Order: sequence, then structure tokens, then C-alpha cells
Amino acid sequence: MIHHALRGCALAMALAPLAQAYAQSSAHIYGRIDIGVRSMKDVRSANNERVTQVADSSRGRLGFRGQEELGSGLRAFFQLEHRFFGPTGAQDSDRYFKDKSWVGLAKEGVGDLRLGRMSSPINERGAGGRFEAFDGNTLAGMGGRGAAQVDKWDKTLALRSADIHGFRFMAAYSSRDGEGEKDAYGLQGEYGRGAWLFSVAWQQDARAATASGAADDWQTASLAFSYRTKPLKLYGIAAHSWDIAPTDRGTATTYTVGAAVPLGIGELRTSYQASMQDTMNGVDRSADAQRHRIGVGYEYPLSKLTLINLSLLHDRYQRTGENRRTGTGAEIALRKNF
Repeated sequence: MIHHALRGCALAMALAPLAQAYAQSSAHIYGRIDIGVRSMKDVRSANNERVTQVADSSRGRLGFRGQEELGSGLRAFFQLEHRFFGPTGAQDSDRYFKDKSWVGLAKEGVGDLRLGRMSSPINERGAGGRFEAFDGNTLAGMGGRGAAQVDKWDKTLALRSADIHGFRFMAAYSSRDGEGEKDAYGLQGEYGRGAWLFSVAWQQDARAATASGAADDWQTASLAFSYRTKPLKLYGIAAHSWDIAPTDRGTATTYTVGAAVPLGIGELRTSYQASMQDTMNGVDRSADAQRHRIGVGYEYPLSKLTLINLSLLHDRYQRTGENRRTGTGAEIALRKNF
């Protein structure tokens, strides 16, 4: 009897480190489905007709992420994220993991390294949704905050430092193999203190040569801030792209500002964006457009994971040589996070 008890204790002691290792490894499934009823004029369409439809308020997503503690402050981590159209269930683009597909290592007090497909420095850290009142979602939210930068980079290596007295820094490199296509590079730095967060970023993007156009590379820089307190939140982004088109004459500029205040159990938000283009085709202004949008919305939480969003948007758009087109729209949407 004592012999069997000792054998049981020995087995338990042998398995304890293995159990501890499994306890230090975790993986999670997460996602969002966000669908509403929207009535809006598409100001970029020549007929400028009002369309009322069931549509995504923000793109659906299904993701997997996890990490494993390796000891001595080192951990391995990964993230995969699929995007889809909620109203139809159709996949968004031909890539299954369109938004994220990366693996990395992090060292406590040093920083982290990621490899794979991910957001570019400006899209992720420089002019991301954290600097926009609606986080870039809903009809009233503002997308395209980074002027003409490329949002997603493939074959990317990204390094990000740990927090150093409120400062963090990031550098990224993306290898390209298209005809005449240069590699992409980017840098980003931020500083946070109390309710304030500031970010500055720069990146060089590239496009391969195609049957309809020569290879091209251009640059984008952004400056952003947020101020977050319980009674008031403020946001601002300025982004400028230059050296666009093979002649390097094209430029694009986008300004986005916003605010949010509590109202009842929810939050009232507003955001304004102005976008200007100049000589985008590298020759003249025939392909340029100017756009101004202002959105107002109210987020009403049913729980920590379920929200109702009410949105209003006024949109004004004008291409060179064409009449100005305007549209006002509304949306009510139900968002379920998991």
C-alpha cells in the first residue's frame, strides 16, 4: 500500500513541471460581427443614388491568438485574423487571413519581434483607430486616415521596443519580389503620459510594375494624438504622402479630428475628415479628388460585448472637372464581440 502511494507521489511530482508548462501556454478565439441597416448616397458613384440596405457597420472578423511562456522573461506569441462580410458570410478578399498572420517572440523589458503579414507602421501605430473617435468603425467613422499609405504588408519583420519612461519605438521591413518593386520600410515612435498619447510615423511603400503602369515607390508621414479622460476624449491625425506616381509629382493629405463625451450610459462621438489630392497620376490633376466628411454617432452598450451604434454622416466629394456631389446618411447597427 505504501509502495503504491510512493509511486503515485513520484508520478505526480514528475508530471508537475509538464502541467505547469501547459498552464503557461494559452490560446484564444475572438471575433466580431457588426451588421446594421444603412441608408446612404455613394458620393463617389456618378449616379449618386441613395441605397438602403443591410450592410456591415464594420467588417466581420474571426481571430486566433495565443502565447507561451518560455522562461526567463521570454515568450512566444502568434495572431491570425480572418475578415468576412457579415450580411452574406462571404470572405473579404482572396486571402483567408487578410488582416493578420504573424508569429513572434517577446522579451520582458526589451521588446518584441514579429514575422509575417501585419498592418504597416502608419496603419497600426501611426494613424490607427486608437486616434479616431469611432475607432474607424460604423458609418460615421473615418477610414483612410493615413493619406496614400499601404495598410497591410506581407513578408514583414517588425521590431518594437518595450516601454522606456513612456516612450516606445518600432521599425519594420517588408521584402518585395514584384517586377521593379522596391522593399518597404517604416519607423514609428510614441510617447504616453497620463491622458495624453502622441505618435509620429514614416513609411516607404512600393508598387510593382504592371501591364498598365510602371513600378512606383512613395513615402507617407503621420502625426497623431489622443487625450482620454472620463469626461472628455479628443483625437487628431495629420498624414501626408508624397513622391506618388513614377514622376514623383503626386501628393495626398488627410486631416482627421474627433471627440467623445459620455451621455447617459453610452458615449456621444463626432469625427471630421478632410482629404486632398494633387497630381495623383503624376501628370495633371484629372484624377484628383477632394473629400470632406463629418460623422456623429452614439454608442449604447447592452453589455461589455454587445453594442448598439447609431450613426449619421454628411459626405461631400468632388473630382477635378466634375460637379460636387453630397450625401447624408444614417445607420443603426448591432455589434457582437466575442
